[in-house]
Amino acid sequence: MNNDVLSSLERERSALIPPVLIGSAICVVAFIMFIGGIGMQNFGTILFGLLLAVIGILYFMLAYSPKHKAYEKHYKDSIVTATFEEAFGKISYLADEGFSKDMIRETGFMQLGNRYHSEDLITGAYNGIRFQRSDVLIQDHRSNGKSSYTVTYFQGRWITMSSNKHFNFDLQLIQAGFGYTQKKSSIFTRATDRRHKVEFENEEFNNRFTCYCQNDQEAFYLITPHIMEALMNYTALVNGKVMIGFHNNLIHLAVETGTDTLEPSLWSPLTYEKDILPVKNEVTAITSFINQLHMERNIFGGTN
Repeated sequence: MNNDVLSSLERERSALIPPVLIGSAICVVAFIMFIGGIGMQNFGTILFGLLLAVIGILYFMLAYSPKHKAYEKHYKDSIVTATFEEAFGKISYLADEGFSKDMIRETGFMQLGNRYHSEDLITGAYNGIRFQRSDVLIQDHRSNGKSSYTVTYFQGRWITMSSNKHFNFDLQLIQAGFGYTQKKSSIFTRATDRRHKVEFENEEFNNRFTCYCQNDQEAFYLITPHIMEALMNYTALVNGKVMIGFHNNLIHLAVETGTDTLEPSLWSPLTYEKDILPVKNEVTAITSFINQLHMERNIFGGTN
């Protein structure tokens, strides 16, 4: 990653600021004239305010939107794709696509609320383990008729990693502080889907993680002392609380970061620490998990 790329992106970013300011100023003036026209009951002022608003919106669409899309594409091609391919070789990167809500729902690991968005879907392989990662935002918008507010259930990265082993029973590990999970431990949950809490001999692990499983034998088979140590080490490396789920032949790793990653800055100059290092951290979130658990050679297996 050389300085020429960052300098080129910075020039593109700087060129986006004037159209935003000009378009915003036009819309503000239009709004003032519209409100003033209503107060004075002056139809001409109201009409001019509306016309000015249309001009502002059109200016924004023509002068800003195409340049912003080109800027984002340049960033994702030269920074995101380049960083991931440096670590993993050839990848598939679909910036506008992500995990479906149905996929998350089918795992039964998270509460889903009524708002869902996912983007920046990257597919690749590392040490024989096929992975996919995507930014995921899960929210619940609530209104009582007089006021409304939005509760964020999850915002961060969701990673799936393949396994040659088919997990016969679901298992879920929730780090302390990771909220809004769906544990399926209620007596009202269908018996075949119900999970229950289980503890291990490692007290430190039990303090850091809560485990819900459908079968104790499989839980103790999967979560060995080595895996417990590896997961505790992993949480020290990533920025955010984690939830790990075993479902069918996939391991799901959700990391609550509270941010929308893999997006370039607009209002502040691009820097290595702010715009490149977070992308490298996304790579580390995948490689560290696979390395810490030795997924390529333990009971989880990998792809051929």
